[in-house]
Amino acid sequence: MKIKGSGSGFIGQIAQLRQTAERAHVKGRPGALEGRGRAGDKGPAQLAEIGVDAKLIKAHGASLGRAVKDLARLSASAAGRDAWQVKAFQRVLGQAHKVLGVQLSALEAPQRAAAAERTARALADLVDAPEVQGVAAFAISSAVGLLDSALRMEARRKIAFTSDEIAKLGEDAAATVKAMVTALAGRDGVPAALNILPRLVEELELTSVDLNGKGRAALVDQVRVFVQDTLPKTDVSLVHVAELAKGLSMGARAHPGEPGRVIADAQAAVFARAEAERVAVREFLAAPPQPQLAGLYAAMGAVLDGDRVGTHIAQLVVQSKGKVDLLPRQAPFHQDPAALDTVAQLLRLAAGGPGAAALLELVSTQGLPMLARPEVMQALKAAVEAGDLVAAARALFAGMPAGVDQAAFQAAVADLGKLSPQEALLVATAFHCGAPNLGPDTGLVLGLAQRVRRGGDRLGSELGEYARRWAAAAPYFNQQQALAAQRNALMAEVVANSPAVDPGHFQQTAITLAELAKHLPKADLPSLVGTTVSGPGVLDLTNPMGGFAVPPQATLRQLLPRLAGSAEDPSALARLAMQVALDVAYIQNGQHIQVARVVEDFGFAVANPGELHSAAVPRGQVDLRVQEGAGRGALGFLKGHPGLGVDLAFTAGRYLTGPQVAWLQEKVAGTKGLDTVRMLRDAIFGAVNLGRLDLVEALRTTNSPKPAVTAVIKELAQALRVGQLNTVPVDEIVAGLDAGEDPLAAIVAKKAAEALGGLDLAALAEGKVAPEGVAEIQALAPNVAELLQQYKTEFKSMDHEIDMGKLQPVLLEVLKSVVQGTWPAPKYEDAVGQRQMAALSPAQQAAWRQMTVVSAGGLQAAPVGPQVEEALTLVRGLAKTITEEARPPEGLKLEPQEAVRLREALNGVLAQLRAAEKGTDAHRALSAQAGPLSHQLAFVELHFALQAAAEAPDGTRALAELRPALEAGLRALRAYGATTSASVAEDVLYVARGLGAKGPASRTGRYAMDDDSLTGLIASHKSGCLSFGDRRRRWGLAGSLSDANTKMLRVMDGERQLFRTFMRMVPAKIGNYEGPILFIENPVGDSGGSQADRELMEAALHAKAEAMGIPAVGGNAKAPAGWKVLNQAQVAMTFDYGHTGLYHSDRLGQLKFQAQVDQPHPANTNAVVVVPPALADKF
Repeated sequence: MKIKGSGSGFIGQIAQLRQTAERAHVKGRPGALEGRGRAGDKGPAQLAEIGVDAKLIKAHGASLGRAVKDLARLSASAAGRDAWQVKAFQRVLGQAHKVLGVQLSALEAPQRAAAAERTARALADLVDAPEVQGVAAFAISSAVGLLDSALRMEARRKIAFTSDEIAKLGEDAAATVKAMVTALAGRDGVPAALNILPRLVEELELTSVDLNGKGRAALVDQVRVFVQDTLPKTDVSLVHVAELAKGLSMGARAHPGEPGRVIADAQAAVFARAEAERVAVREFLAAPPQPQLAGLYAAMGAVLDGDRVGTHIAQLVVQSKGKVDLLPRQAPFHQDPAALDTVAQLLRLAAGGPGAAALLELVSTQGLPMLARPEVMQALKAAVEAGDLVAAARALFAGMPAGVDQAAFQAAVADLGKLSPQEALLVATAFHCGAPNLGPDTGLVLGLAQRVRRGGDRLGSELGEYARRWAAAAPYFNQQQALAAQRNALMAEVVANSPAVDPGHFQQTAITLAELAKHLPKADLPSLVGTTVSGPGVLDLTNPMGGFAVPPQATLRQLLPRLAGSAEDPSALARLAMQVALDVAYIQNGQHIQVARVVEDFGFAVANPGELHSAAVPRGQVDLRVQEGAGRGALGFLKGHPGLGVDLAFTAGRYLTGPQVAWLQEKVAGTKGLDTVRMLRDAIFGAVNLGRLDLVEALRTTNSPKPAVTAVIKELAQALRVGQLNTVPVDEIVAGLDAGEDPLAAIVAKKAAEALGGLDLAALAEGKVAPEGVAEIQALAPNVAELLQQYKTEFKSMDHEIDMGKLQPVLLEVLKSVVQGTWPAPKYEDAVGQRQMAALSPAQQAAWRQMTVVSAGGLQAAPVGPQVEEALTLVRGLAKTITEEARPPEGLKLEPQEAVRLREALNGVLAQLRAAEKGTDAHRALSAQAGPLSHQLAFVELHFALQAAAEAPDGTRALAELRPALEAGLRALRAYGATTSASVAEDVLYVARGLGAKGPASRTGRYAMDDDSLTGLIASHKSGCLSFGDRRRRWGLAGSLSDANTKMLRVMDGERQLFRTFMRMVPAKIGNYEGPILFIENPVGDSGGSQADRELMEAALHAKAEAMGIPAVGGNAKAPAGWKVLNQAQVAMTFDYGHTGLYHSDRLGQLKFQAQVDQPHPANTNAVVVVPPALADKF
């Protein structure tokens, strides 16, 4: 969003400054400076309708208008494919949308629309190109991979691109892929070549020096030619591809900046290995283990010489060093010379085609057991003598045992004549390889024939897998009489879309399809099996690896009866019910409450779509379908309210008013992160369950600061999840929101004052009071008070079995030490601390206790960064201009005494407002007085705060302390017409929020540090179940505070936190090493940290490990030079009981000791281990 300057005054200067800031920092604020809430020429509804990723719409909707046509082409290319391909295509398109968003974020706002159009058009043209048909999914995946690699290298400053080069990266990637596919037309290995291309490019990018856009383009072209010339060669298999990538990676590191040399060396090595394998196989086949096998082995050699797919036998020969018999001893023709000759002739007849490869695989693994039947061998011999491969394929089905629908089965076999000879042989061999004991199954033969017609690479192994899945699924579908009429069609979809042979998955899928058939007999069941652009399929709901908290099949069973009688499309309704079941499947807390709400309102919406309230939005502001949705059934309502989600939309439509639905839709669109959206959903559920829709109206109409509104939403959602809605002070919250206040802050402050007021800190400290300790606790008063409130036996956390009351004494001991000024010494020196530190030498103990600080550029960086300096410039301007632009009420005085008068007046009105009965004329009159008073007070206080900040000697601290006045003053600026000043104030506030509010930084620049202070250990958690205001697992803080084995590892920018994680010192066994290690939990970047900041965190971990002389566990494989790295090593750790017997661990799971205090607790994991040079000989 650009500000139009007004003349040459300071407002005009501010506009220019903001434009400069946008150009300099737009990467740090995607969407914030770029048209908030707008979607350019095309609204979010239309973009969502064509399948554009919601995150891409949210971040860059304003830039996608010109790309809509081509984005729609991409989505249509997925929808138009066979069901078995849709899932792969959707996954690739999702990645394409994600990478497109990264590309647009890397450009300035004016360039984004054109870049979006260019990239979308290039990818759509690539998918539609005749050259790539048959490998389209591989082609677009390869192009997206090339684009993604370039953008990641640009972000890491490994490649210096111009903005024009970034804008055309998508076109370049698509052109590269198309050129390679064209060059490889008609040859084997195209999918493998497409898969490996971006990987090899990235290997060389990582080790290149001073690479720019032109240099990168040349490098990509070199790799493309290399792949074209290498992979399709005879006998270059997937094993060679892996060796190729490994060799390229090693060569690139050995010869950085010399891609030509690296490529030539890698190619030579691969060709040498392939030739060595060919020689070994020829020598092996020339000396069969028995003389009668000579003819058969010679025929095998003919197949291997002409078909790359058969190299699995070459690898087997090489790996066994020639000590292997390629023909199973149980082969029915092993000792029959005539049978051996027939099989050898069949192999020679098939040599040179994919059928030969499949037949060779079957001969070498199972020995063609059907040849034990004389009639099969007789028919096969006749077919071979006639040189008829199709007849040979039919012969392999001769003599099948009688079974169900034998005539149809034979008709299906006869249908093989419609295939080419090689294709017919493929079907026959794949059937017997994958389902040797299945017996007649018309569907499988026809299914295999259909897949053969589609073409592809390595069909032998693919079809065998298809047949194995069919054989595993068949018994379960045969049991479901409701599916008999569509059995073959359903199994074809299930088998084609299943990720593996999983009988349990097939059984549940058949059961669920039968339930769909029962409730929706007119639904198109085959179309509902797999994922499509319309939503999830049955296989998604029954996925045993789904990690569901709420079984989606159970939810679906509740939803299906509610679809009876609906006039809407039954297939679409079924897909909708599955989407609902899958959406609620991941609810972790209070599942029964949320699921009950969703199921009830789903049923209401399907039965009564006309009673749903649509978003009341003026015409012209959004797609008019929003207003028309309620008249087109439940599906129409959803389509008219994109973004609300199927788990929230129907509840909103049923209970909220039109304006409230519109507000909610806008709120969801402006919310970042799925967890935050779910929090909003559960807050609405909470208000509905309480019957307090006035709370929703208060949230919609309030002028309270955004953080205050967010806090209310979070409080309500969490109360719903833990079943404590009755504890929410709704009346106080509504009154506070109506008055434009922060109601929860007032409630929490009151509780904190009560909690700490009841806690005599002096008595707790036995009279030994250190002022700085008291000050620290007072600064953390709401946080500490909440812990004291939760650490009571009657409080139930997410883990109900924990007695929270036993944690309060532990916390009080910590607070006592802090007040006395002795913290953190007791953490290390009490009995528990000494027990946990016993594994360390005195020197190691000292190193563990000592704070380690690591900075990327030294501890003393510039005291004020560029963003802060620009923000301070804006502050100085605002201090002069808000009185020029704003139009406050006449008579408002900009004097300190005016603020005192307004504060007293507002407090008086609020006191009366709380006492008044809601809904009365008195309550409404008082609410009308409170709003204007709060605006006037905020304006006056902002005026003086800006003046103070503009003149302050410590700009960073002044900016941090300005935040509350900015948050309150924004509403006043907008109310008084100062829109330009308000927009500038938003930018200042953005910077101020990142600084924290602790005053001058003790360190500046970016650095990592380990921390054992009270503040560091309880206030670092800005999100998640340990954070302030959360009701779930704050029990994890008591142990981390008091136990000597735990510290907080943080990455900071001045006083602004970027990353945080727990760092623990525990005994462990890793191979031959047995002793203490440093172990870090999963790093959390909940304050805007980057990959570079995470690497800085690990540098601090390594520095601490080096100082202590022990291994570091849990980071990435990047380690200091000379250190040994063990990837995915098995680490057996032993945790001491500590003070609480409770450890919160995202990496290991929640550790809740059931053992006695003196019994250690084992915890095992596989992780990266980095070892200091001094310990290398022990690993």
